[in-house]
Amino acid sequence: GGGPPPKPEPRMEDVPLIQCAACKATVRRAFHVAKTLRAGGKGASEMSLLTAIAPLCDTSAEAGEWLHDYDMQEQTDGTVALKRMSSHGECGVECATAGAA
Repeated sequence: GGGPPPKPEPRMEDVPLIQCAACKATVRRAFHVAKTLRAGGKGASEMSLLTAIAPLCDTSAEAGEWLHDYDMQEQTDGTVALKRMSSHGECGVECATAGAA
């Protein structure tokens, strides 16, 4: 028994290293969500857009599942890059850190 495993905690010390890349990825995702809402033929009110994009960085919400596609990778120059992977993975510490950024 015992229920679901605990949600991974982000590495807050890594947030500044990927904050810019995470912001860019989030804006791209928000644009995609808004475009999809508009294409649905119902129109997109401000409230429906806000409702759709508010949970984008919540890795446990359906809207935040896109973050499971990203991985943090250390570069040869010592920096850290946020990279989109070719497959959907489990949300571990790196995914949680991207959501926190």
